[in-house]
Amino acid sequence: MTLADIKKSTEPYKNTMSGSSGENAAANTINDLKNRYRGSLAADYSFGAQQLADEKANSLREQAIAERQAESALPERMARAGVNGGAAGSTLAALKASYQSGRNDIRKNYITSLGELAQKYNQSAADTENELDRSWLDYLLTKAQAENSAKLKKAYG
Repeated sequence: MTLADIKKSTEPYKNTMSGSSGENAAANTINDLKNRYRGSLAADYSFGAQQLADEKANSLREQAIAERQAESALPERMARAGVNGGAAGSTLAALKASYQSGRNDIRKNYITSLGELAQKYNQSAADTENELDRSWLDYLLTKAQAENSAKLKKAYG
């Protein structure tokens, strides 16, 4: 039975007890709770995403510094090892390739972590939505039972 079905089944009993103002108040309360939870979850997601972006930026900066240091130390290191000519060029190319590979790994980890964060956000949002919908359903069922009991008492009492 869906929420719409339950709402429809309670229509005949709406005005027998407390009227629809109680239902409206409950609906407004549930909607307010949903909005607060959504806002809280969105704030948590934004905070987590910003932390991931900051970590990525720091990692890329550290990677760039390490690459510059390795590149500036390369001539001296190669001279000590007696490497020159074409070997020097291929060593520099390997250093650049390693640097770019490290940057790609940092970006890949960032994208993966951001996806996991989004998945966690979506799951939390869905769980919260379901909990609040269940509360609403429980309210409607309890209200319908109370209204039905009042109607039966009135009819047979």
